[in-house]
Amino acid sequence: MIGIIRTGLYTSGVNKGMSRVFASPVSPSSTMTPRNSGNARRLNEYTKDCMKKALAIASALIFVSSFMSTGAMAACYSFGSESEIKVCVPGDPFSDRKKARDICRKAKGSDCGNVSSYSSSCHSNSGKCYDQNGKASRSLSGY
Repeated sequence: MIGIIRTGLYTSGVNKGMSRVFASPVSPSSTMTPRNSGNARRLNEYTKDCMKKALAIASALIFVSSFMSTGAMAACYSFGSESEIKVCVPGDPFSDRKKARDICRKAKGSDCGNVSSYSSSCHSNSGKCYDQNGKASRSLSGY
């Protein structure tokens, strides 16, 4: 690295009162003054703050998009007061949960309670997996 070093004043001739300037090799550490290191430290802190903000925004977007993407999924629902019956219907909004409760009520003959959990498939040895049309089967998947 080439640095600029200034030395005394010319005292004779045409250049009277002018500084002498020499170009010479200078190591980066010798040009780092406390004033420059403070600026570098502030810049480093500013960069870290910007990175933290960017990471927080990216995390928030991922978190929000994960909830938005589950809204269009299908699910197999289990119910609070009926542990054996599962109903698989497309979608996850309130109306599809209500439809699943109605199918369970028809299959059981009484209220099945609220949805207690959901999954992407159903397997029942007793054939108590119901699809969106109310048809019973032993196994349903792909929901």
